Amino acid sequence: RERKYKMMKQYTRTLQLRTKDCDVNGLWRFSSILETMQEAAGDHCSALGCGRTELAKRGLAWVIVRNEIRMEQLPSFEETVTVTTFHKAVRHRFFPRYFIIRNEANETIGMASTLWMLINLQTRQTADPTYVVSLMPDNSDLDAPMPFPAHIPDCDGESTVINRMVQYTDLDMTGHVNNARYADWFCNALGSDILRNEMISSMILNYNTEILEGQTVTLTLTRNNDKSAMTGTVEGKNAFEIGCTLQKV
Repeated sequence: RERKYKMMKQYTRTLQLRTKDCDVNGLWRFSSILETMQEAAGDHCSALGCGRTELAKRGLAWVIVRNEIRMEQLPSFEETVTVTTFHKAVRHRFFPRYFIIRNEANETIGMASTLWMLINLQTRQTADPTYVVSLMPDNSDLDAPMPFPAHIPDCDGESTVINRMVQYTDLDMTGHVNNARYADWFCNALGSDILRNEMISSMILNYNTEILEGQTVTLTLTRNNDKSAMTGTVEGKNAFEIGCTLQKV
């Protein structure tokens, strides 16, 4: 068993895009990209012995802290994509995990860099990573496809403010807003008039604090040419930030 875990240096998930994965243009929806990445990471962790079920027995859970995705092209309905993921060595309780996205021709069309942490499900505080670190193979021979997630660049422009109450379908099994829902909130704020003609080519997401059911989130969207950004505040505290670059479809 120990040998099996150490051999699982990376994991690949294959997906044929269905209607639920696509936006109004028939292109891979960004929240679906995030969901696929999350499932691939979860499957890999399960194979290593530190997936959701095993961690729950110890009162622990994974949470994502930072996320940056770059897409050279967005595949469309019924196309098949593969997502390969692997981790790198833990740094100050942050677990770096990378993703490489390829199309049917095995060409790289996207990549992502993410940072994860372990939390104690009772205290909701950061947990000691020693147990999980002991299960992870040495991936020092694997090259990261991109740096750690970048800072969200400044975006000066006219702002739009939206208030939204967190509802049942926003939540995941950890009891807070799922990381993919933030991308949906962002795309809804941009609106179909923009996204029918422009696609998101890169997105950076910073998750600063949990957002829970029943809380009201103030979303502030700012646009400046091909750059857009959105912050979400809860009770005056910055809960998350998103920045993106758009290009013509």
